[in-house]
Amino acid sequence: MAKVRKIKGREGYFLDYRLKDSTRVIKKASRNNRRGAEKELALIVSEMERMPGLRRIKKITFGKMCDEYFETYIKVNHRDWRTEGYILNQLKGFFRQDTWLKSITTRQVERFKAARIGEVAPATVNRNLARLKHLFNTAIKWGYLYENPAKPVKLLRENNRRLRYLTKDEMDRLIAVSSRNLKPIIVMAINTGMRRGEIFNLQWSHVDLKNRIIEVADSKNGDRRFTHINDTLLNTLQLLPHRIDTPYVFPGKNRRRLTDVKKAFSSARKRAGLDDVRFHDLEAYLCQSPGYGGSGSDDGERTPGT
Repeated sequence: MAKVRKIKGREGYFLDYRLKDSTRVIKKASRNNRRGAEKELALIVSEMERMPGLRRIKKITFGKMCDEYFETYIKVNHRDWRTEGYILNQLKGFFRQDTWLKSITTRQVERFKAARIGEVAPATVNRNLARLKHLFNTAIKWGYLYENPAKPVKLLRENNRRLRYLTKDEMDRLIAVSSRNLKPIIVMAINTGMRRGEIFNLQWSHVDLKNRIIEVADSKNGDRRFTHINDTLLNTLQLLPHRIDTPYVFPGKNRRRLTDVKKAFSSARKRAGLDDVRFHDLEAYLCQSPGYGGSGSDDGERTPGT
């Protein structure tokens, strides 16, 4: 018979019940009061009645679960799997790789949420939590968990602030103080409206300098689109080296895909006195500039970066 009990010498309440295969389970309740523990036990019993085939879960560490999840799910279903892998590495750093997956509690997830609030924006915290919630749900499907400890944890309210529209003078200042490697990336963003990930993914095989067209093959919605290369961008691209050891227009470390320009961009905007500007604001510059329309200096309008 399922019951809530205390264990001598240990704090809190414990749930004592048997699975359908008669396996006995004794685990600590996530709540520290008897009433809360009884509700938790009642939920488990209800789940067992709804899922008659419930069996003893398989043991796995959090680190191994992250690795299996990454190889089996993330790399198969996400184009931007490198970024998702970075998120999983952050999770492993907080929850520790050798922690048993089934031992992670809702309280620990709340602590992770609180720690990330002091480090990154609300949208990033929510993305981390969403990935963690899905990982736990997948673990339930794969037989590693009975329930999702992150389910009760609420996402943050995001501050969807309006775009910071830059003037041409501000954009010129930003470009002037940017590093050699960052400058052409900024020119690409403001002259095409391409997203950061699209720029990082861009390969020379997608760039047609003769016909002045860029094929954005890995856009956010998964569809291909084409963007015009204006005079300013053409001059910038012609000055970039075409390396034989990498297909990328803007290669990162070890000639692999670039993954981040946060440090370089943060330094540039501080030197330009534009602390409130985000990279996303650069993508919107194309739409806000009068007479711009992707043609840049072709129509006589001086474009930032020239």
